[in-house]
Amino acid sequence: MALADELVATVKIKRSEVTQTVIGSPGVYDRHRDALFMARGLPGWQRPQVLAELRRAFGEDMVVENDINLAALAERDVGTAQGVQNFGFVSVGTGVGLGLIIDGKLHRGSHGGAGEISYMTLGSDGSVDPKDAGRRGWLESAASAAGVVRAARRAKMSGVVTARRIFAEAERGDALCGQIVADEANLIARAIASITAVVDLDLVVLGGGIGQADYFVGLVEHELRPLVRLPIAVRPTALGEDAVVQGSLAVGAEHAWERVMKR
Repeated sequence: MALADELVATVKIKRSEVTQTVIGSPGVYDRHRDALFMARGLPGWQRPQVLAELRRAFGEDMVVENDINLAALAERDVGTAQGVQNFGFVSVGTGVGLGLIIDGKLHRGSHGGAGEISYMTLGSDGSVDPKDAGRRGWLESAASAAGVVRAARRAKMSGVVTARRIFAEAERGDALCGQIVADEANLIARAIASITAVVDLDLVVLGGGIGQADYFVGLVEHELRPLVRLPIAVRPTALGEDAVVQGSLAVGAEHAWERVMKR
C-alpha cells in the first residue's frame, strides 16, 4: 500500500482517481471462496484479513490474479505468443509455475489452481530433499534455482554457488556446470512433455530468472524433441521481468473498459 501511495504521487494523481487495481500474487486465488492459498513464499499472505485490508485500501473492484497467469496473458497480448490460441507460459526461477492459455483464454481450472506444476512428481528421486518437496512440490524443489544450487553442491562445486554462476559457467563450457544445466533442461522438458500430452499446445514460452535465457531455451527444445509426437515450439519470453506488470495492465484495462461500458 505504501508502494501504491508512492506510485500515484509520482504521476500526481489521488488514489481515489485510480479506476482499476490489479494485484499479481504467487499462489492460487479461489474466486468462489475469495481466498488465497498455496502462496508458499509469502508467510501470512493467506490470512483472510489480507484481502479485506487490500480491498479497504484499493476498493471492492480490486482484482487478484496469479502472477504467472498474468505473465501468460501479457505474452498473449503483446509478447511472444501473439496470435497463438493454445500455449503455456512456463516460469522457472525461484519457483516453477505455468500459465495456460486455451482457445485464446486463460484457463484457471475449477479452483484457480490450473498451472501449479510445482506439484508434479517429476524430480521425485533421491536427489530431492523430501521435506523441501513436501513444502513446495517435487518439481519446484528439483527445478527451481534452489534445486540447481543443491545439485551443484552435491557435485562438490567450490566457491560461492548461485544459479546465476552455474548457468554462466555452463554457457562458457564448464563441464560440471554444463551437466547440471543439462539435467535441469531435461527435467523441464519432461514437464512440458507431460503438459502437452494432456492439452496439446502449439507453443511453450519460457520465462523466469532461469527459464528465459536463450542458452537454456535451446537446451530445453533439444531435450523436448524426442519426448513429443506432435509439433510444438519453445521460445523465450519477449517481455522478461516486465511480463507480470504487462499482464496486470492488460487485465486492468479490460476490467476498466467493462465498467465504463456498463455506465
